[in-house]
Amino acid sequence: IQKESVVALGCVMLLAMAACTGTTEPSVVVFSEDFGGTYPGNWSQFPPPSSRGTSGIDPDVGNPKPSLALYNFCRQAPFTDPALNICAPTASIVGNATDFELGGTNSVSVAVDVLLQPLTGGGTALAGFSIGSTLENGSASLSVNLQEGVEIYSFCSSSTANCSVVQVPFSPDGRFHTYRFIAEANRSRWQRDGVNQLSANAGLDGQFQVHLSAIGIDVIGAKREYPVAYFDNVRVTQP
Repeated sequence: IQKESVVALGCVMLLAMAACTGTTEPSVVVFSEDFGGTYPGNWSQFPPPSSRGTSGIDPDVGNPKPSLALYNFCRQAPFTDPALNICAPTASIVGNATDFELGGTNSVSVAVDVLLQPLTGGGTALAGFSIGSTLENGSASLSVNLQEGVEIYSFCSSSTANCSVVQVPFSPDGRFHTYRFIAEANRSRWQRDGVNQLSANAGLDGQFQVHLSAIGIDVIGAKREYPVAYFDNVRVTQP
């Protein structure tokens, strides 16, 4: 067997290895959450559980099962209950144990799997994933908007800097998709399923947390009791 054939066979057998794929996978796990343990655990919910926003583990949905389901609804019409006409605050959670440092020379990857699909009872939905800070250290955020059919990627290097924003088409397909923010020393990137969607020649500096959120808008006018969006496999990693 020629040497070239041996090398090719090795790459087929070891396809997941960086030497054959040309990619590298971060090796140090800073934080990992597959929602298979006790919930809320490392997470805090904002606002507190109410008729308009709550969260919980769904044992029947996941990538793989289970996953986190966020519930939050408001009415657009008829306007019979003013309290339900308020579409904010959304159902959201913050990972209190996801504190991680960005800046310096290390590359950090922050990723989550998200499933957003048409609401069973009619209406539309939004899902959000952001890397934020209690200080004004800048932010990176993703919003998946079912009504507009777009994903909106945003990166702000500081609270005063101009933000980089891009919109790409979104069409629900019933599958989880992996959204990943990669922070490097002087560069930041948003990816969807490994494909770059937004790049910026700037980085974030400071301590950050993971925020997950969702909101459903019921255009029919009757409050619904089913999940708006699902989240799974929250991971913060670095080389």
